[in-house]
Amino acid sequence: MRTLDRYIIRSFLYTALLFFIIIISLRVVIDLNFNLDEFLKGNASGADKFHNIASYYLYQIPAYVIELGGILIVASAAFTLARMNHSNELTAILASGVSLRRVILPIFLFAVLLDVAIICDQEYLIPSIAYKMVRSRDELPGE
Repeated sequence: MRTLDRYIIRSFLYTALLFFIIIISLRVVIDLNFNLDEFLKGNASGADKFHNIASYYLYQIPAYVIELGGILIVASAAFTLARMNHSNELTAILASGVSLRRVILPIFLFAVLLDVAIICDQEYLIPSIAYKMVRSRDELPGE
């Protein structure tokens, strides 16, 4: 693996991690905004309600990854190439004789690996925690 490949992969994975944090956080905040009243039903203490909210969304994140995984991968790839173009790195790479296909190849390979991770999430992780994902928002854990 060449230095250029490592740089492109590092840039792509950094962007994918950043988009993952932003998109999942945005999804959680929007869902919490619409359903906060359901979480606050009942007479549990504030700490129990906070624990309920945290545990509910912790188990919902794998489902959100499946919903938003494709957008995450495409946006990360596009943003990585756009950033490289904006800082004239892509121009310098192409001017040195490296083909655009060679530049895109590491991004494509790691996009496929991220897609495989999303499929593993769907096929192995979600079925193992499905019983915790189906509880309602006002149901406290352990009820």
